[in-house]
Amino acid sequence: MRTPALPLALAASLLCAPPAFALSEFGIEGMGVVSTKADETRASVSADGRRIVWASPDRAGGPGGGDLWQATLRDGRWVDPQPLPVPLNSPDADGDPFFSADGHWLYFASDRAGGHGGSDLYRAPVLADGRYGPPQNLGAAVNSRGDERAPTLSLDGTRLLFASDGHGGAGGMDLFVARLQGQAFGQPQALEGINSADDETDAAWLGDGRALVFARAR
Repeated sequence: MRTPALPLALAASLLCAPPAFALSEFGIEGMGVVSTKADETRASVSADGRRIVWASPDRAGGPGGGDLWQATLRDGRWVDPQPLPVPLNSPDADGDPFFSADGHWLYFASDRAGGHGGSDLYRAPVLADGRYGPPQNLGAAVNSRGDERAPTLSLDGTRLLFASDGHGGAGGMDLFVARLQGQAFGQPQALEGINSADDETDAAWLGDGRALVFARAR
C-alpha cells in the first residue's frame, strides 16, 4: 500500500542536503519551477548543490504515470524544470529520488517492467558530464515480490535505509537496512523497536547516522 506523501518526507530528504542549500529563497518553495499546482514529492539535492530532483505523479510533460524531474541552480534560483530522460523515467511510476552523498549515484523507486515484483529500488550513476548512466536494479536481496520505496543512503554509502512490505516485519510498510557487501547490498534487516503494525516509511539518517527521522501512518 502506498502511504500518502507527507511533508515530513521532504523535510527528511533536506536534512541530507549540503549546508549551502539550507532553506534559502531558492529552496523548498521554488514556486512555479519545482512547486506547481501538480503534486511534487520527495526532493533530493545533489552533492554540489547545483541540481534538485523530485518526483511528481501527475505533472504534465513526463513519459509515464509518475516521473522524476530535475531543475538546476542558476543565479540563486531553480530553473529549467525537465523530466529526466528515458530510461530513468519509464511508462510506469518512478519516484522517491535520493542522491548519494558522494555525488556518484541517484537512487529511486520504480514499478517498471522487469523488476522483482511491485515497486523495486534502482540506482543510476551520475556521470562526469552531469548526465546519468543506465539504471541498475538493486537486486533480489533488497527487492522482494512486494513494494520497496524511499531509499536513503548513509553518508559513507555503506547502509541503505528503505521501506518495504515484502520482507516480513511488523506489518504494513516497515523500515529495513541493507549493508553494502562489495558492489551490492546484502540481505536487509528490519529495524526492531521502530517498526509497528502501522506503515513506517520516508526515513532519513540524521547527522552521523546514529539516529533517524521517519513517518508513520495508519
